Amino acid sequence: MHRFIARFPGIPLAGWCDLDPDGIGIIGRAERATRRTITSIGMDLDLWRRVTADSASSLEEIEQCRQVARNIEALTPPALGDLLASFQHTGLCAEQQYLVVDDEVLPALPSILAGLENEDGAIRLIT
Repeated sequence: MHRFIARFPGIPLAGWCDLDPDGIGIIGRAERATRRTITSIGMDLDLWRRVTADSASSLEEIEQCRQVARNIEALTPPALGDLLASFQHTGLCAEQQYLVVDDEVLPALPSILAGLENEDGAIRLIT
């Protein structure tokens, strides 16, 4: 996939992954491999706080989340550093398939993607 993406240097990249350390790792590895910035979608602290507020994770799940968060720290893009720190502190994660994205993420998607374009509608490269 990374080699395929590298063939299109003028097209901005966006990624929508789980709200967990593995999701951050996917974005981080893709950024390293392509040497490009990837705009994350639906991977912010506000959404994470709302979806984990009432979560009930086992002690084993919490420790596993914290361990994976420690392991991917070096891969973490700066834009996702606060989210990673939250995983390390609380051990709470959320997978996208369990989120109510219709209310949270999808309404904001057009404005997020529009932010990847110049004023004249041309796609801009984020580096």
